[in-house]
Amino acid sequence: IENHDHWDTQFASTSFLGLVVGRRLRILADEHCHHVTVRCNNRDFLLHRSQCRDVLLGAVFRAKARYHFHVYGVCVMSNHVHYLIAPKVACELPKIMQAINWYSAMCMNRILKRKGHFWEARYGSSSFPVSDHRRVLNTLRYIHANPKDAKMRRGFVYEWSNYRAFSDLAEDGLTTWPAAYLAMAPTLSGCARGYRNFCRKYVKQPKPTRRPGWGSKLLPAGLGPARKPNTAIRRQGPRTPTPGQYEIFTELLQGNVLQGKVPGTFPISPATSETWPALRPPGVFEFTTANHWPQAASGQGPATGFKHPT
Repeated sequence: IENHDHWDTQFASTSFLGLVVGRRLRILADEHCHHVTVRCNNRDFLLHRSQCRDVLLGAVFRAKARYHFHVYGVCVMSNHVHYLIAPKVACELPKIMQAINWYSAMCMNRILKRKGHFWEARYGSSSFPVSDHRRVLNTLRYIHANPKDAKMRRGFVYEWSNYRAFSDLAEDGLTTWPAAYLAMAPTLSGCARGYRNFCRKYVKQPKPTRRPGWGSKLLPAGLGPARKPNTAIRRQGPRTPTPGQYEIFTELLQGNVLQGKVPGTFPISPATSETWPALRPPGVFEFTTANHWPQAASGQGPATGFKHPT
């Protein structure tokens, strides 16, 4: 490895077996820019407030004053953020992202009155040379087209992106024009006109379908990834359980209710008890059509509580 290249190795971890579990290392080279994507935890829409988006951009200003990096592109969406940045010191990319994410997470958790992780575990990053003008412009256009792709805007103009710094030469105090943009025309007005025409030619590319991970293959039959609820099936009544679901629910019932490990009621609806009669122990649960609450075999109702079987 040459002196001007740096390897980001701070994300290496050790498994419980003592083996090094490596994730893909980032090569941080000089004269490279990085397309960074940061998502909210669980992909929740935590950036829907304009106040939170302003705080995030303020965190970028704060980090830029400390580390002196170039911000070519930025777009703050409702649950993720896109950056196109070029650090002056290649190895400072992790420090830059730590400064932005830590400060913004602390502030926005206070605004939203929440606790816990605000961002996902690791930010995504892809690097390429600044001299690759075609890729720089394509990445900029992709970042600025995010609101349009999400059908939040009809065009490229968006309050929380720096598109107008390229299309209208607006001064935002944050954006630096890359060499690829300045090479589009001999004048700045020509560059702006050329970038607007370049964005008009944008065509959304379909994203590749994700295959289920290795963990889904270990699930019993019928317990794959979660799907959207089918209201038509709900109107027709409960579905017939698969053998895998039947075994799992039987094991839960035997371990949690019959053995008395977890005191209290077991959430079995009348429809479930009719579909799976073996899951309803005789003489333990009785259901009424009026309230769907379990009653003990001794005749106690919902008002007097539930008598756990012994």
